[in-house]
Amino acid sequence: MPVTAIQYKLSGNYGQATLLVPKYSGKYKNNPLTRLLSPDALATQFAQAFERILARLGLPADGIVVLVKFNDNGSEFASTTTLYNSDGEPIQLINFCINAFIKLYKFVTNIYEEVKHEAAHAVQRHWIGDNYESVPRWWREGSALYAAWPQGDVRVLAHYAVKAYNLNDLVTGLKPKKFSMIDYPESYLAIKLIIERFGLEKVKEINLLLGEDNFDDVFPSAINMTMDEFSDAVREYAQKEMQTYEFVRFINLQIRKMRS
Repeated sequence: MPVTAIQYKLSGNYGQATLLVPKYSGKYKNNPLTRLLSPDALATQFAQAFERILARLGLPADGIVVLVKFNDNGSEFASTTTLYNSDGEPIQLINFCINAFIKLYKFVTNIYEEVKHEAAHAVQRHWIGDNYESVPRWWREGSALYAAWPQGDVRVLAHYAVKAYNLNDLVTGLKPKKFSMIDYPESYLAIKLIIERFGLEKVKEINLLLGEDNFDDVFPSAINMTMDEFSDAVREYAQKEMQTYEFVRFINLQIRKMRS
């Protein structure tokens, strides 16, 4: 634990959590945007994030320890990994890249959605444990997008309506290993489908079971579908959901035509 870290004991419906946040003092410290990542601001946001994750994924943050670290340079705003202290107890480390944060702020309406996204990864890691890295990324990222609502809808809207991808570009099948930015919308819609069809408790059940067994055994058994059957269901669901974004897509395509 960094000497300069401020410790917060957070509590709520999600249980009790520990948050360790240092005061940022890097080369961007005079940028006014960094105040959004002050220890007190992040403590408030993590408390809200834990409530949101409980409500949307059914996972409490009880007993979790989260350590925040700031880096000046990097390509991603945030990333999460798991460390272990000298007693073998897990600490969820969330790295925030200040350079990427300042660039991202120009395009993201609510930067704290990213904080909630990473908090969701941390809570999943807390419950799944050492098996986390073997869980398909579509499950991990889709869950985080769903928890950080409305971030998931924004990602779908950005790819389908703004970038004008077709449905066949966005729904290509849930890949167990390969993953890119274009896979985020399908991953989000997959989690959304599970919750609508099977309920919130099913997502919680799967996450807890993943701490004991591998995804290939847990997931099909939990939803009583093969992965091929589930992928087909996601495509059908996506076709229905895309109608929600169709008007925005139409407007953006008209704007593109006017500018060309």
